[in-house]
Amino acid sequence: MPCNGAHVQPKCEDDLEIDLTCANKDSLITWHEAGHITLSEAVLPGSVQLASSRRRSKRNAGFVQGSLSAEQDRVKRREMDAVVSLAGKAATEMRFGVAGDGVREDLNAAYRTVRDLFEDEYYGGFGFCSPSHYSASEARQQAIEAATDSKLCEFERIAQTCLQRNRGFLEAVADELANRDVLLAADIERIKAVHPVVPLAL
Repeated sequence: MPCNGAHVQPKCEDDLEIDLTCANKDSLITWHEAGHITLSEAVLPGSVQLASSRRRSKRNAGFVQGSLSAEQDRVKRREMDAVVSLAGKAATEMRFGVAGDGVREDLNAAYRTVRDLFEDEYYGGFGFCSPSHYSASEARQQAIEAATDSKLCEFERIAQTCLQRNRGFLEAVADELANRDVLLAADIERIKAVHPVVPLAL
Protein backbone atom coordinates (compact mmCIF):
# COMPACT_ATOMS: atom_id res chain seq x y z
CA MET A 1 0.00 0.00 0.00
CA PRO A 2 1.48 3.40 -0.82
CA CYS A 3 2.19 5.53 2.22
CA ASN A 4 2.00 9.14 1.07
CA GLY A 5 4.22 8.26 -1.85
CA ALA A 6 7.22 7.72 0.41
CA HIS A 7 6.74 4.23 1.73
CA VAL A 8 9.70 1.93 1.21
CA GLN A 9 9.47 -1.82 1.66
CA PRO A 10 11.53 -3.05 4.62
CA LYS A 11 15.01 -4.26 3.80
CA CYS A 12 16.03 -7.61 5.23
CA GLU A 13 19.16 -7.75 7.32
CA ASP A 14 22.33 -8.77 5.52
CA ASP A 15 22.45 -12.21 7.12
CA LEU A 16 18.89 -13.06 6.06
CA GLU A 17 19.15 -14.32 2.50
CA ILE A 18 16.20 -13.65 0.23
CA ASP A 19 15.72 -16.49 -2.24
CA LEU A 20 12.73 -15.87 -4.45
CA THR A 21 13.19 -19.27 -6.07
CA CYS A 22 12.11 -20.91 -2.82
CA ALA A 23 9.21 -18.51 -2.28
CA ASN A 24 6.64 -21.08 -3.32
CA LYS A 25 3.06 -20.82 -2.16
CA ASP A 26 3.54 -23.13 0.81
CA SER A 27 6.55 -21.15 2.06
CA LEU A 28 4.66 -17.88 1.65
CA ILE A 29 1.69 -19.24 3.55
CA THR A 30 3.94 -20.48 6.35
CA TRP A 31 5.63 -17.13 6.82
CA HIS A 32 2.35 -15.28 6.40
CA GLU A 33 0.75 -17.20 9.28
CA ALA A 34 3.94 -16.99 11.36
CA GLY A 35 3.70 -13.20 11.03
CA HIS A 36 0.15 -13.19 12.39
CA ILE A 37 1.17 -15.47 15.26
CA THR A 38 4.14 -13.28 16.19
CA LEU A 39 2.14 -10.05 16.30
CA SER A 40 -0.73 -11.69 18.17
CA GLU A 41 1.64 -12.97 20.85
CA ALA A 42 3.42 -9.61 21.01
CA VAL A 43 0.26 -7.60 21.62
CA LEU A 44 -1.37 -10.21 23.87
CA PRO A 45 0.66 -13.19 25.13
CA GLY A 46 -1.28 -16.45 25.00
CA SER A 47 -3.80 -15.18 22.47
CA VAL A 48 -3.06 -17.81 19.81
CA GLN A 49 -4.83 -21.12 20.43
CA LEU A 50 -4.42 -22.83 17.06
CA ALA A 51 -2.58 -22.10 13.83
CA SER A 52 -2.22 -23.93 10.55
CA SER A 53 -0.33 -23.43 7.30
CA ARG A 54 -2.22 -26.26 5.65
CA ARG A 55 -3.90 -25.33 2.39
CA ARG A 56 -7.63 -26.05 2.70
CA SER A 57 -8.58 -25.29 -0.90
CA LYS A 58 -7.20 -23.66 -4.01
CA ARG A 59 -8.20 -20.26 -2.68
CA ASN A 60 -7.89 -20.67 1.06
CA ALA A 61 -4.55 -20.78 2.78
CA GLY A 62 -3.72 -21.20 6.47
CA PHE A 63 -5.29 -19.59 9.49
CA VAL A 64 -4.60 -18.42 13.02
CA GLN A 65 -7.29 -18.94 15.63
CA GLY A 66 -7.31 -17.01 18.88
CA SER A 67 -8.76 -13.96 20.49
CA LEU A 68 -7.62 -10.64 21.81
CA SER A 69 -8.63 -9.70 25.32
CA ALA A 70 -12.26 -8.82 25.88
CA GLU A 71 -11.03 -6.66 28.75
CA GLN A 72 -9.39 -4.23 26.35
CA ASP A 73 -11.46 -1.22 25.41
CA ARG A 74 -12.99 -1.25 21.96
CA VAL A 75 -10.53 1.22 20.43
CA LYS A 76 -7.50 -0.69 21.71
CA ARG A 77 -8.88 -3.97 20.40
CA ARG A 78 -9.46 -2.47 16.96
CA GLU A 79 -5.92 -1.08 16.89
CA MET A 80 -4.56 -4.52 17.79
CA ASP A 81 -6.73 -6.16 15.14
CA ALA A 82 -5.43 -3.81 12.45
CA VAL A 83 -1.76 -4.33 13.31
CA VAL A 84 -2.16 -8.12 13.48
CA SER A 85 -3.99 -8.09 10.12
CA LEU A 86 -0.98 -6.41 8.50
CA ALA A 87 1.56 -8.82 9.99
CA GLY A 88 1.23 -11.58 7.38
CA LYS A 89 2.15 -9.19 4.57
CA ALA A 90 5.00 -7.73 6.60
CA ALA A 91 6.45 -11.16 7.35
CA THR A 92 6.50 -12.44 3.77
CA GLU A 93 7.95 -9.16 2.54
CA MET A 94 10.66 -9.37 5.17
CA ARG A 95 11.60 -12.92 4.20
CA PHE A 96 10.93 -13.09 0.45
CA GLY A 97 10.44 -9.51 -0.69
CA VAL A 98 6.89 -10.26 -1.88
CA ALA A 99 3.50 -9.91 -0.22
CA GLY A 100 2.26 -13.48 -0.73
CA ASP A 101 -1.16 -15.07 -0.34
CA GLY A 102 -4.01 -13.75 1.76
CA VAL A 103 -2.93 -10.14 1.57
CA ARG A 104 -6.04 -8.72 -0.06
CA GLU A 105 -8.32 -10.16 2.61
CA ASP A 106 -6.01 -8.94 5.39
CA LEU A 107 -5.69 -5.45 3.92
CA ASN A 108 -9.45 -5.19 3.50
CA ALA A 109 -9.92 -6.21 7.13
CA ALA A 110 -7.34 -3.69 8.34
CA TYR A 111 -8.88 -0.95 6.20
CA ARG A 112 -12.38 -1.58 7.51
CA THR A 113 -11.13 -1.71 11.09
CA VAL A 114 -9.23 1.57 10.87
CA ARG A 115 -11.97 3.37 8.94
CA ASP A 116 -14.48 2.27 11.60
CA LEU A 117 -12.22 3.80 14.23
CA PHE A 118 -12.54 7.19 12.59
CA GLU A 119 -16.25 6.91 11.84
CA ASP A 120 -17.48 5.27 15.05
CA GLU A 121 -15.03 5.99 17.87
CA TYR A 122 -14.23 9.72 17.64
CA TYR A 123 -10.75 8.59 16.58
CA GLY A 124 -8.81 11.67 15.52
CA GLY A 125 -11.44 14.14 16.64
CA PHE A 126 -15.16 14.79 16.65
CA GLY A 127 -15.12 16.11 13.08
CA PHE A 128 -14.80 12.64 11.61
CA CYS A 129 -18.09 11.48 13.09
CA SER A 130 -20.02 14.73 13.26
CA PRO A 131 -23.84 14.26 13.16
CA SER A 132 -24.19 17.45 11.13
CA HIS A 133 -24.59 17.74 7.36
CA TYR A 134 -20.79 17.57 7.17
CA SER A 135 -20.96 13.87 8.09
CA ALA A 136 -22.06 12.86 4.58
CA SER A 137 -20.05 15.44 2.69
CA GLU A 138 -17.38 14.69 0.13
CA ALA A 139 -14.87 16.68 2.15
CA ARG A 140 -15.46 14.48 5.18
CA GLN A 141 -15.13 11.29 3.14
CA GLN A 142 -11.84 12.52 1.67
CA ALA A 143 -10.59 13.44 5.13
CA ILE A 144 -11.45 9.98 6.46
CA GLU A 145 -9.76 8.30 3.48
CA ALA A 146 -6.58 10.32 4.05
CA ALA A 147 -6.59 9.67 7.78
CA THR A 148 -7.25 5.96 7.26
CA ASP A 149 -4.38 5.64 4.78
CA SER A 150 -2.00 7.46 7.13
CA LYS A 151 -2.96 5.30 10.10
CA LEU A 152 -2.65 2.07 8.07
CA CYS A 153 0.88 3.07 7.07
CA GLU A 154 1.71 3.78 10.70
CA PHE A 155 0.35 0.38 11.76
CA GLU A 156 2.27 -1.32 8.95
CA ARG A 157 5.53 0.21 10.20
CA ILE A 158 4.68 -0.93 13.73
CA ALA A 159 4.12 -4.50 12.46
CA GLN A 160 7.41 -4.46 10.54
CA THR A 161 9.36 -3.22 13.54
CA CYS A 162 7.77 -5.77 15.86
CA LEU A 163 8.64 -8.63 13.51
CA GLN A 164 12.25 -7.49 13.28
CA ARG A 165 12.49 -7.34 17.07
CA ASN A 166 11.00 -10.82 17.33
CA ARG A 167 12.84 -12.36 14.41
CA GLY A 168 14.03 -15.38 16.41
CA PHE A 169 10.49 -16.28 17.44
CA LEU A 170 9.13 -15.56 13.95
CA GLU A 171 11.67 -17.85 12.26
CA ALA A 172 11.15 -20.61 14.83
CA VAL A 173 7.39 -20.52 14.33
CA ALA A 174 7.79 -20.54 10.55
CA ASP A 175 10.13 -23.54 10.77
CA GLU A 176 7.72 -25.49 12.95
CA LEU A 177 4.74 -24.66 10.76
CA ALA A 178 6.70 -25.81 7.71
CA ASN A 179 7.41 -29.15 9.36
CA ARG A 180 4.14 -29.76 11.19
CA ASP A 181 1.41 -27.73 9.44
CA VAL A 182 -0.46 -27.21 12.72
CA LEU A 183 0.58 -25.58 16.00
CA LEU A 184 -1.35 -25.55 19.27
CA ALA A 185 -1.12 -23.10 22.16
CA ALA A 186 1.29 -25.44 23.95
CA ASP A 187 3.60 -25.40 20.92
CA ILE A 188 3.60 -21.61 20.89
CA GLU A 189 4.48 -21.52 24.58
CA ARG A 190 7.31 -24.01 24.03
CA ILE A 191 8.78 -21.84 21.28
CA LYS A 192 8.45 -18.72 23.44
CA ALA A 193 10.42 -20.45 26.19
CA VAL A 194 13.39 -20.57 23.82
CA HIS A 195 12.68 -17.36 21.89
CA PRO A 196 10.98 -14.90 24.26
CA VAL A 197 8.63 -12.48 22.55
CA VAL A 198 9.32 -8.77 22.89
CA PRO A 199 5.92 -7.29 23.78
CA LEU A 200 4.27 -4.59 21.72
CA ALA A 201 2.35 -1.87 23.51
CA LEU A 202 -0.01 0.17 21.34
